[in-house]
Amino acid sequence: MPRSESSIFRRPFRAACASGAYPLERVVGESAEHRADAAGLRAAGYAVLNDVVLNQVLVAFGDAERTRQVIARLQQEGTCWCGGTVWQGQTAMRISISSWATTDEDVERSLDAMLRVAREPAAGDGRA
Repeated sequence: MPRSESSIFRRPFRAACASGAYPLERVVGESAEHRADAAGLRAAGYAVLNDVVLNQVLVAFGDAERTRQVIARLQQEGTCWCGGTVWQGQTAMRISISSWATTDEDVERSLDAMLRVAREPAAGDGRA
């Protein structure tokens, strides 16, 4: 994305932080929550594809088809909603915590759901 477009998208977020409507401490806290999510997924053996800097975690659960299955099951399960993406040629699930109302308990519940769904047998392997 060209720098000018990127600035347009970041401007409202920066303004909210500067005004106190979205405290900077919360932004830093969310970054820590994302690193914790990434660490939990990585510790479970899944590939975290990006350097977690602020509020995005990209994770793959094996090949593209398996990753898409995990995303679909997580969305169907309903604890949280994560979407799919392709990043540097690899299919991934995008995790983004962007609401001030998200609690630590929400993050833990979401991580538990991600891990539970990812451990379920893959569709078509005879065990699903």
